[in-house]
Amino acid sequence: MGTNDRNFYPVQPELDGPGYQVPDTSELGVEFDEAYALGQEFKPAEIPRLKRDDGSFTNW
Repeated sequence: MGTNDRNFYPVQPELDGPGYQVPDTSELGVEFDEAYALGQEFKPAEIPRLKRDDGSFTNW
């Protein structure tokens, strides 16, 4: 699941080439389905990390 999962965000901006079109509505153009989210089990995700030679982690 990514942050743009249609189950969680049924209405969202569409990628148009390298960017997104600005919506012509007064809102941000994003809707979140709270009922769907409440029915899902939380699963922590291990994200990729950039590890330095000294063993520390850093931002990408």
